[in-house]
Amino acid sequence: MSQHLDFLHSALIEMFKASRSLRLLYLLSPEADLKIIPEEIGNLIHLRYLKIDGYMYITRLPRSLSNLYHLQCIIYDRWDSSQYYVHNFLPSGINSLSNLRYVKLPDDCISSICGIGKLKYLTELDNFVVRDVSGYRIGELENMNDLRILGIYNLENVKDSEEACSAKLYAKRRLTRLTLCWNNNDLRNINLDEKVLDNLQPPNCLRNLKIDSYMGARSAIWMNNVNLISNLEVIELRECLEWETLPPFGQLPFLKSLTLWKMPKVKWLQSKYNGNDKYRTFPLLEVLYIYRLEALEDWFEAGVAAEDGCFFPCLIQLYINDVPMLRELPNLPPSLKRLTIWGCHPELYERYGEDGGSDRHKIAHIPDISIYP
Repeated sequence: MSQHLDFLHSALIEMFKASRSLRLLYLLSPEADLKIIPEEIGNLIHLRYLKIDGYMYITRLPRSLSNLYHLQCIIYDRWDSSQYYVHNFLPSGINSLSNLRYVKLPDDCISSICGIGKLKYLTELDNFVVRDVSGYRIGELENMNDLRILGIYNLENVKDSEEACSAKLYAKRRLTRLTLCWNNNDLRNINLDEKVLDNLQPPNCLRNLKIDSYMGARSAIWMNNVNLISNLEVIELRECLEWETLPPFGQLPFLKSLTLWKMPKVKWLQSKYNGNDKYRTFPLLEVLYIYRLEALEDWFEAGVAAEDGCFFPCLIQLYINDVPMLRELPNLPPSLKRLTIWGCHPELYERYGEDGGSDRHKIAHIPDISIYP
């Protein structure tokens, strides 16, 4: 095997020396244990696209990679997901590759890039980890206006609302998917969380929004303005332990999937806004997943009414898990194909249970029903 690796290494060196005009390089070997790509790759000064596939044991990328200024795409598809990568897997000058459009690397590698804001043409950055260190602060995102996918983690390290505003998420007119995540701990400033989220307003083109471990008691100001979030299709809120009143998600015209996970202070899915107590509610919602909403006692605040008498006209799947205060289901549409209920109030089982439930007839049209105590 050693001779084979020596031959492979030498062959790569010769190829890199002889192919200075190469634009695309795809290295594929599902069997080789090559650990180092020769530094001679730096000779490929016209290279635009680099994909490395199947080399499971590479410990770092060549330092000369930082000199390939025309490089637009780097993909390292490792096969062994259990491999761990040293901190200097990437060359320190990777942020000088100002023409990079797309980078696919292990998440811990992406988050290690200092001064990633210099890569202003990147279209995806799904693991930006905020640190209170120069080169890793949230302001790095300011000029990255080509981003379509963005995940921001460790938002507790944002010092104040002004720093949050420096990310200028609202200016990223191509952004379609956004994840905002805090680390849950007991030392958090709830008021600061609210101000930070207020200043992380995304553009109206956003389609997919996930918020994780936010500790504010209220929604962000921009979330309460339907016009600012009107194109959302997927919303996921997880472990937002202090959040009390949800935004007017029911008024979103394109929302198809809503997940509410471990939000123990939410009492209703839909509250009254701006005095409007009658409108189409969740008009296109297809999937609703509710888990551990311990305070949820009703679907809608008193006085909320659907325009046509149906709150979920397009619903296909409804999952309700560990919602102990919930006693009743809303009117469910003919479109519903799957209903799963687990850990709700005993009265709900009495009303909708398979054995003589008084309201069982209201859900009899659903093909797949699972109701457990």
